[in-house]
Amino acid sequence: MEHKYSHWQVKRRKEVTRKEDGKTVTYVRFLAVLRYSEPNPDYKSKPEGKDTRTPKQKRKSVWKEVTKTLKAKKVTQGRKSQTEKEKETEDNIRDAVMKWRDELESKKDSDVLLLAYMRTYVDDRLAAGIIEPSTATDYKHTITRLEKRFKTTKLTEVTAKMIQSFQTAELKRGVSATTCGKVHRLLKQVLTYAYKHEDISKNPMDIVEPPKRRKQNPNGLSISEAQRVTGILLDMQPTPVCTAAFMALHGSLRVGECCAVTWDDVDLDAKTIRVNKAIGLANGGAFLKNTKNDSSNRVVNITDDLARKLSERRDLMLNEIQSKDILMTAEQFGKLYVCGTIEGAWLNPQIASRKWTAISEAHNVMGTEGKRASFHTLRHGFATVGIASGIDVATVAAQMGHSTVSQTLNTYTSAVAESKQRAASTMGDVMHPTGNATIHEFKPAANE
Repeated sequence: MEHKYSHWQVKRRKEVTRKEDGKTVTYVRFLAVLRYSEPNPDYKSKPEGKDTRTPKQKRKSVWKEVTKTLKAKKVTQGRKSQTEKEKETEDNIRDAVMKWRDELESKKDSDVLLLAYMRTYVDDRLAAGIIEPSTATDYKHTITRLEKRFKTTKLTEVTAKMIQSFQTAELKRGVSATTCGKVHRLLKQVLTYAYKHEDISKNPMDIVEPPKRRKQNPNGLSISEAQRVTGILLDMQPTPVCTAAFMALHGSLRVGECCAVTWDDVDLDAKTIRVNKAIGLANGGAFLKNTKNDSSNRVVNITDDLARKLSERRDLMLNEIQSKDILMTAEQFGKLYVCGTIEGAWLNPQIASRKWTAISEAHNVMGTEGKRASFHTLRHGFATVGIASGIDVATVAAQMGHSTVSQTLNTYTSAVAESKQRAASTMGDVMHPTGNATIHEFKPAANE
């Protein structure tokens, strides 16, 4: 079991002698110190550009301590050596500290509220670097959905019936199954942790059924709409948002990945972009982080149109550097963000999404599901157009950074169906006796 009080120390020892049952007994009276770590309320994410945070604002966690005067029996009698007596005395001191620690944690575990436990769980993982700040923000937003029903509920009082009833009530009042699913998954994650670490005697989530989600097709782009958007972007100046949108549609990058691409990542000769980082959002700010998962670290091949737009963007930035008489080496230029400024700042993903929305509305760009095309629709468009055009799904999955081909197949079922229809039509033309398809017959070599 993990302990909240992970460090302990003994200070100000003093020996006290007293009579007990007619015998002289010596105790060691001491000040015990238990230390624990908790999230730093003054912590701030790294800002864009120059880091102006104070040392205190850079620390993700802070140490705090509690103290108490304790006593432990000093071993003075017996035939043991002095070294053995001292070791046994030290063991008694340690046992006294551990007993006090266990008492504190036992009281904490029995009294802690469910929501407080969940927030501590998220804070601990954030401080340990297990989750990103953006993930922690999402988790805490999910926790707020539980406040009305579980505000005064203790961790040890939570039952499967409570959770199932809450889940059903949420669905009845119109909350989407997707949102309810997020709550369900976080509760399961936290309560499984609590059970594993013996903070609860059983896990109520073992028998709570998750909400059934109706599969929704992603809002991608049709081939004709993707062609129209490409034309719109080609006619635009290579602004940060235009360039980012082009990378999403023609390179399958997520908005955070687009904003994190540096010129070192771009190879215009090979027509590739290396994707190995992203810009995340949390606590009202943006920060540099790793990609979504290991499979998201990839090298994507880009189209001729995107290569030309990137070349225009590079020339624009170089001209701006020259016009301002800024001395910059090729190595320094390579560290600049493609969609950022010549001062080294990146493009905030929220700003990229907001400005693209304005472009989408101005040109009435609509997705395959009849919804306005968001920035992420561009990434979906890469997949829907690619699959519908006959590009094999494995290639599309690799370009998009999906961990498995089945993930792509399950996500873009409508595009896969259209691709299968095209394939069936092609096979029909090839096999029909009066078909118009040109058939190239395979003729084995003479030695085969």
